Amino acid sequence: MTQAVKSPAPVLCLPQLAAARRLRLDVVQSGAHRCRVKLMASSKAVTRQSVSLPAALARRVRAAAKARRLSQSRIIVELVELGLESQERERARYHELLDQLRSATSPAEQDRITSELSRLTFGS
Repeated sequence: MTQAVKSPAPVLCLPQLAAARRLRLDVVQSGAHRCRVKLMASSKAVTRQSVSLPAALARRVRAAAKARRLSQSRIIVELVELGLESQERERARYHELLDQLRSATSPAEQDRITSELSRLTFGS
């Protein structure tokens, strides 16, 4: 009876490793002199942006990153995502109130909705 022999993982020389790293490949050590190369899952394309922050805000971002043990870039991404989601919720609430105002029949209800819309638009 013959046994199936597994072929060894390919040996990558330094230029191949460098190319693998440039292509954002994950190099996994699988022995003393051999490695296997597999593609990393990249979920989203990343765009590099340069943002100027006031000094006080930069200190707050740095402190938040240190407290949560994240990079400043990650903290900024999370804060921007939260801000955009908040704006979307506010916009949805505004349109919901407009629809309620259109369908409101009593003057008291129209006044309540109008005052809430003005609070959303102009602040308290």
